[in-house]
Amino acid sequence: MMDFNNGLIAKFKEKFSKKAADQIPVLGIDFSHHYVRISQLDKSGESWVLSKFASRAIESSIKDTEALEIEQVRVIQQLLKENKFNTDKCAVSLPITAAIVKVVKIPLLKDFELKQAVENGSLWESTIQLPSELSEYSVFWQVVSKNEAKNEMSILFVASKKSEIDNTVELLSRAGLDALVVDVRCFALRNILRTRGEQAPNQLNAFLELSGDENYLVIVDGNLPFIYDIFLSEDDNQLIQLGQFDNLDYVFTRLSDQIRAAIQSFFIQSGRNTINVIEFASSLSNADLVLTKIKQAMPDFKIEILDPIKTILVPENLKANIQADKNKSSKAVSIGLASRRLDVFGYYKFVTAVSNINLLPNREERLDQQKRKVVISDSAKKIGILFSAIGIFVFTLSVVFSFMFSYSDKVTELTKKYQELEQKKTLVDTQLTNMQSFINQRAARNERILGLRFLNGLPRSVMVKELKLNYETPSVLILMAKDASQFSNVVALLNKHPDISAAKLEGIELESGKRDQQLGKIVMVLK
Repeated sequence: MMDFNNGLIAKFKEKFSKKAADQIPVLGIDFSHHYVRISQLDKSGESWVLSKFASRAIESSIKDTEALEIEQVRVIQQLLKENKFNTDKCAVSLPITAAIVKVVKIPLLKDFELKQAVENGSLWESTIQLPSELSEYSVFWQVVSKNEAKNEMSILFVASKKSEIDNTVELLSRAGLDALVVDVRCFALRNILRTRGEQAPNQLNAFLELSGDENYLVIVDGNLPFIYDIFLSEDDNQLIQLGQFDNLDYVFTRLSDQIRAAIQSFFIQSGRNTINVIEFASSLSNADLVLTKIKQAMPDFKIEILDPIKTILVPENLKANIQADKNKSSKAVSIGLASRRLDVFGYYKFVTAVSNINLLPNREERLDQQKRKVVISDSAKKIGILFSAIGIFVFTLSVVFSFMFSYSDKVTELTKKYQELEQKKTLVDTQLTNMQSFINQRAARNERILGLRFLNGLPRSVMVKELKLNYETPSVLILMAKDASQFSNVVALLNKHPDISAAKLEGIELESGKRDQQLGKIVMVLK
């Protein structure tokens, strides 16, 4: 009897889970940069359809955070009502500045060893330096590669402060929405690729966003993300947003220098030597002019506007609304988030970690709870149609199935915990051995970096103001001197150092408040 019940439950779940997931849409919400954009996608066979879309600007004069949030809530509520969106489930993204994204390499661990290291926190404590306690962060992680020959594995680590996430989720809740996915903006942008069909495992995609407050280059090489911040001063940012491009060539030269440095760093880190195309996105109203300036500053690279609806079917009733905004790329984040509808309920499993990021705290419990609601609700409707004459039986059956799902899952969970406890001592010993080996390797590398203390021997006319050492991205050295020619001498010295691949003088500017002192910014790539 038990085997019959288990088989019945399995068939029941298999029959309805995929259908339920297909039927439940998720709204993609982008409420950044004084704008609100809401997208809803459906699938028709293998094609994606933009079933609903709405957008509205928020008065740019609103600077106070509390006042801005109140206005964002009001606009979201208004758009939901006017456009008759038929779900309150949504996906949202955090600014890239609110997230910590790392790809860390550790000794090769078995699945149960890795799970143990993650659960007790020892893995992140030994590999990631967080500004605050680990308990203050919501963490998403996924293994992206394993190299048995080198006995190592790479893990994608994404984290954000729970307080930041809670604030975003609470704002959406005030607007009447239930957030089931919390992504990171750069990866939400990359999710546009889902609408373009199957991607090759080693596919290389590059996205550049310049939106004033959000400026970065993200390159995804297969499963591995490489993210580089692009610095834009507050004054330059304001001039660009106002469209005052006269005599601003020097600004775009600085931007292009940073982009080139990021690309060069990517080539060194990945072993690649070319990027076919960089897709450009921006929330700025004058994005076309910004793109033109960037292309003029980087004629040796192919840079194109990101068109999120290029492979999406748009109904006639939405075409006028879509075409009204000349900046095609402004809708990319919202539409990328809306594509998450296919993995919210766990039926579709994506191999690519950067496509599946969710920082929502307690996400497993939330999504499992929602999935059960959907499956039971959808199943009850179908059974009700078939057996309308025996409605009481249908209701009882749905309750029984719900109980059996819960009981079966609980037994499985307890069995796994029991097996893990039996292996605990062996696991901990193995883990400690592997972690000690990893720590010793990292210590050896740190010792090499500390060799940079020879900078203390610089001429007295040159002072080290700031030094930022990085493994994955270029290191930055800020020097101060009255004579700017001294900076070139230091660059020459750095390029001769055995632990430095390349050093470059990136820019010179006057020290704030000291007209006789100049600052030189040097970018270094460590071996």
